Amino acid sequence: MNKPILLASLSVLVLAVVQIVSVAAELQVPVQVSPNTLVLHSRGDYLTVHADIAFSRVATGTLTLNGIPASSAFADSCGNLVVKFDIERVKSIATPPEIVLTLAGDCRDGASFEGSATITVRE
Repeated sequence: MNKPILLASLSVLVLAVVQIVSVAAELQVPVQVSPNTLVLHSRGDYLTVHADIAFSRVATGTLTLNGIPASSAFADSCGNLVVKFDIERVKSIATPPEIVLTLAGDCRDGASFEGSATITVRE
């Protein structure tokens, strides 16, 4: 095999490995949302997301829910991530009958994570 073909093949292999590592870096994290039914005309301050990832692992300044920045983040009694979002901002993007909410963020080691849950939306 001559050098140009070998170098081209090696370049393609390196790019493929980089793409595989990039895809593998995103973690899928189970999440639970409270309330699980969002009533658009009800009162409330926050929508809370519980995520099955250690709070100590998360770069809290990167947390969003469908692009909405987190109001606060802390650890629950098991050390897992709990995030609060302004419920009025969530209501502004929600329409009946349901919405898929996706929590996204980065870990302190540079990996990204996300988790989604579908909740009911009522007028």
